[in-house]
Amino acid sequence: MIGANEEALLGEASTLFENTNDYYFWAFLTRQKNYPMQRDLQQLPGGELLQIAQDMIGDWHPTLRHLVSLTDQSTVIATPLRIATTIAPWESQNITLLGDAIHSMPPTRGIGGNTALRDAQLLCQKLIAVARQEKTMSGTLKEYVTEMLHYSFAAVKSSKQSLEMIVMENSVGRALTKTALRSVNLFTSRKKSS
Repeated sequence: MIGANEEALLGEASTLFENTNDYYFWAFLTRQKNYPMQRDLQQLPGGELLQIAQDMIGDWHPTLRHLVSLTDQSTVIATPLRIATTIAPWESQNITLLGDAIHSMPPTRGIGGNTALRDAQLLCQKLIAVARQEKTMSGTLKEYVTEMLHYSFAAVKSSKQSLEMIVMENSVGRALTKTALRSVNLFTSRKKSS
């Protein structure tokens, strides 16, 4: 579930989302089976989703619970995470894919947008060679697809691994994950102070 402005997210002017004012964003991730009911969360109104999230974080730190309680219920939506499966390179004469159209990934590593930008940059480089008549379109697209699939599905795999760590239910694994995160936090804090 995400604290966001649903109208701006889903409306015609979604690219004009108001982000010049202060706002906060939170997300609650868990496995589908952990929700208290087996209804389609995407069909529930924001108030119900907010209440479900508050109930499920009832034993979390009071500061985090308070932050969630301040959320405008009209801004809460449920968004299922989609993860692309690896595919083999394909032949194309003049059509290709980039970004989420080919390698959707959970936002748990924060690299989906950058991977899409990398696709665009690579494709642009390849198309310049076609425009200069140095290469054919079909050969160029095949090169692009081969290179893009290599790095993009590594990013998908990494994002999926991060998601698995976040929703892990094994107590030993969760303890190790928390220790690792605390170590990273300590390391970054020390690095900032030096």
